[in-house]
Formats: sequence, structure tokens, C-alpha cells
Amino acid sequence: MMGHRMQPGEKSFVQQTGFTYLMLLFSLIAFGIGLGATGLIWSTESRLAKERELNFIGNAFVAAIGSYYNATPGEVKSFPSSLDELTEDRRFLFIKRHIRKMYANPLTGSQDWKLILTQDGKIQGVSTVLRRDDFEKQMTYVFTPQITHQYCSPSMHCSQ
Repeated sequence: MMGHRMQPGEKSFVQQTGFTYLMLLFSLIAFGIGLGATGLIWSTESRLAKERELNFIGNAFVAAIGSYYNATPGEVKSFPSSLDELTEDRRFLFIKRHIRKMYANPLTGSQDWKLILTQDGKIQGVSTVLRRDDFEKQMTYVFTPQITHQYCSPSMHCSQ
């Protein structure tokens, strides 16, 4: 019995298998490179979103501490003793909320804020450490009161 005789223009199966294998191999390499690039972009965007959220929350704490400070009755202003006083300020007949809720640190997921204290131990701001692969940066959010001075010359009739 004789085998199949090849006709002119007919290709053998053995010659075609190497080409298909190479195409599959190159396709898998291209897919892997694309997946790696997508992962890098995704992780960068996730990190930048957390940094934007950190800035939003830090500025919310600054605004809340400023609101607490400015709402202090009388001439002598004070800072809060704890962050909880920002959500429930009980110095008045009604509870005043300077911040809606106690935000978690978006970098760690917990409320592990480092407190920036005044000389008398009151809270003036918060900070956290922003860590990346190549560096660390201290992110600090501090309320600084605006100090105004009233000048009154003897010729002016200023109230004291």
C-alpha cells in the first residue's frame, strides 16, 4: 500500500504546524506586555486617587479645626483637645459639628493620624507619612489662625 501522493500546490501538515505555534507564542507575549502596562497604569492611578483623597481629608481637618477655633466664644480662642470634638462640639447649648465624620487615613485605612499639637497640648493639625517605592514624604495639614492687629493712634477715637 502506498501513501498519499501530494499534488502540486498542496502543503504538508508538518510545514504548517511551526507557523501556528509561533503566532500563538507571539500573541501570548503581546498579551502579557499589554497586561503588564495596564497593571502599571492602574496602580499609578490608584495611588494618585489615594493622594487626592488624602489632600481632601487633610484640608477638611484644617477647615474643621479653623471652624472650631473661630467658633470659640469670647476674645481668647482655643483649639480642640481631641479630634472627636470636631464632630461633637459641646461648648454650646446645641451640638455643633465642624466636620461631618471622622475620616480614616486613605493610605492606611485606619484613623492613625499623627496629631500636630500646640504648646498647651491642643490639636492644631494632622499629618501622615506618604510612602512610595522611591521616597517618603510627611504630609502635614495645619490650621494657622489669622492674627489681626488693630492700630489706634491718639487722634483716632478707638474703642478699647
